[in-house]
Amino acid sequence: MKDRLWQIVGAIAAIIAVIVAIIIFYLSDAKMEKSLLAEVISSSKLINTNISSETQNLKVFYRNKEIPNVIVSTLRIINDGKQPIRSEDYESPIIIRLNKSDIISSKVISKIPNNLKISLEDTLSSVLISKTLLNAEDQFLVEIVSTPLDGKESAITSVEGRIVGIKNITFNDSLKKQEGKGFEWFSIISALIGLIAGLYSVASLLYFSLKRKFTGIRKL
Repeated sequence: MKDRLWQIVGAIAAIIAVIVAIIIFYLSDAKMEKSLLAEVISSSKLINTNISSETQNLKVFYRNKEIPNVIVSTLRIINDGKQPIRSEDYESPIIIRLNKSDIISSKVISKIPNNLKISLEDTLSSVLISKTLLNAEDQFLVEIVSTPLDGKESAITSVEGRIVGIKNITFNDSLKKQEGKGFEWFSIISALIGLIAGLYSVASLLYFSLKRKFTGIRKL
């Protein structure tokens, strides 16, 4: 009887091991996929009306023309996958889109590694990034100076592009509360822990239940 009891416990442990192996395989496979992350890490206004109402009397001119304000935004783009993104993988340049804004200027202010070859092209309300090789963990910062057309704060609304092996470029605004990849990984790990704990509880209950049953039989 005791041997049978341990066989049952061993079978449950084997099921748990298989489930864990499948999940680990899934997570490892997901890490090998291509991925590109674009994240807004800062945004500041030349005139901040929240500091003082007197700033409303200030005027800003650009090329002898009055403009509502000047916004400086910084965007980080990183290959956060495990596969390189080659120049030939791009169907078109990456597009950074802004909401109701005119672009004053844009430039790359930081590159890792320093030998990344990146060029930018400004359009009316977007910035085009040239096709370039990005190995895993390669990244760069783009600084965009813009003026909002409606007088409100201009914002980077999306980063778009068609890249082989990447369904969508992940876009996060770190200045806003969002659920990104970290939340997804946390959910998966939490579900895994919950599943293991649940199976362990079932195995324990079954073990002690059978133990009491077999003990009662021996007493009889």
